[in-house]
Amino acid sequence: MALHKERFIALRKELNMTQYDLAAAMDIAQNQVSRYETGESNPKLDTLIQFADFFHTSTDYLLGRSDERHPEGTAAPDLTPLEVQVLALVRGESEAVQGAALAILRTAIKELRALDE
Repeated sequence: MALHKERFIALRKELNMTQYDLAAAMDIAQNQVSRYETGESNPKLDTLIQFADFFHTSTDYLLGRSDERHPEGTAAPDLTPLEVQVLALVRGESEAVQGAALAILRTAIKELRALDE
């Protein structure tokens, strides 16, 4: 079954993400995202599930089988598009990598706040 490319594009744009941003977050090539958006290619089942998880929607919505964007249990958390991108960077990484990233982010925020003072 084919990916509903208009929905896929709209979901990416809602997060203010470029094809490159989405590709980096999903650890795939940018040209693959482009092929999905043009209908040239369709994601494999495991990739489709990853997209549904990333966009907090169902695979049926991505495939155009349902118009219900957030079926029960998949409602998007109250996150800004930038927060979603930050989370996407560490999703799937080991606990050690996530912990290190958190420590780096805390230090960076502390230093940035000091610059604002």
